[in-house]
Amino acid sequence: TSDQETLTMVLVEDNPRDAVLFRRAMQRARDGIEVAHASTGEAGLVLLENETNRFDLVFLDLNLPQMSGLAVLKRIKSQVYLRGMPVMILSGSEAPGDVEEAYGNFATGYMVKPTTLDGYDELAGFVVRSWFGIMKMPSTRT
Repeated sequence: TSDQETLTMVLVEDNPRDAVLFRRAMQRARDGIEVAHASTGEAGLVLLENETNRFDLVFLDLNLPQMSGLAVLKRIKSQVYLRGMPVMILSGSEAPGDVEEAYGNFATGYMVKPTTLDGYDELAGFVVRSWFGIMKMPSTRT
């Protein structure tokens, strides 16, 4: 990130319970993590495509109402000013075809959605270790 004190992300997730677990785990993991939540792919794109918003990272569910997570991923990666943004798929699906299709459309990574609080804490710990630690990121768009 451009400044290692904060990490601003978008979570595109239609399940309110999963969204709450994700946000709370991120808050427990480290100060300075802000999560904007969109419950549909369309709402996620509204956040991302508004050039006054600056995000470092996207977590995207594949199974969304109306516009699928894969369609959202394709749209993000088709736009020059969004293309470099890391998009992590966070899906309940472990299907090899879903994994291959996500990476084939330039997903940064693919994670299976945790089913426990400990699993969410582990995910948040990974984010902190990666994005505040070893991962080198481009500066956020201007």
